[in-house]
Amino acid sequence: MKHLIDFVKKFSSDILPKILFVDGNGVHHHRGCGSASHLGVKVNIPTIGVAKKLLVYGRDATPENVFLRQNADSLRSRRDIIAVTFKGAQHTTLNVAVTHPKLKPVYISIGHRVDLDTATELTFSCCKGQSNLPEPIVAADGISRQIAANLERGRAADANLRFQQRSIQIDWLGAI
Repeated sequence: MKHLIDFVKKFSSDILPKILFVDGNGVHHHRGCGSASHLGVKVNIPTIGVAKKLLVYGRDATPENVFLRQNADSLRSRRDIIAVTFKGAQHTTLNVAVTHPKLKPVYISIGHRVDLDTATELTFSCCKGQSNLPEPIVAADGISRQIAANLERGRAADANLRFQQRSIQIDWLGAI
């Protein structure tokens, strides 16, 4: 996380994204501060946590597969949402949302400086194509896999150059 924070802080303020999507949780976390919240606070940019799996914590937590079975009728169509407040939380910490009708729902949580309704709407607006994840997360995942493959082949300089060229595109996508 430190390397990511340092990388984001290198950008001048005129090209920083308006918001960041993070593949992980925000305030929906057993410590109240997941990776989306942590990154947002450190770089002072609004963040949204979008997780592929339900983070369960506490003694009375319902496993993801049971939760999805129990709520199957409410999570069928695109834009179906279930607001979840976990035991001990003072407010809704998570929206379970269907962004693609044929794929598993995603788990949207507040990261930093954004409310849950806005986070959910922005997530829906950035989910396109065949993925259930927002485009900025899909693009970042593709780039990271490309860099990892280049590093494995010993082409670190090429990987770094491609990363720098694509980072501006990710910033643009993150600001949608």
